Amino acid sequence: MNLELNEEQANLFGSLFEEFYANRMASLKEFLANIERSLILDTLEKTKGDQKKAAEILGLKYTTLHEKIKRYHIYFRTVVF
Repeated sequence: MNLELNEEQANLFGSLFEEFYANRMASLKEFLANIERSLILDTLEKTKGDQKKAAEILGLKYTTLHEKIKRYHIYFRTVVF
């Protein structure tokens, strides 16, 4: 799987790393959950909410992605013009 980060993602992850190491404001589990949630949100945005396509891009089964969406309370609406 080839997952390239855009500049915004790289900056977000960089700030999360800095926060984690400098302040220890989150546990490793919370830190990784924040990264996973960010990747899911970004992928859903890129796929315009298509969960099947997002799961494929992320290398997850559709049901696994759906469970993670529920766990992280992710709400994504597609807007159709």
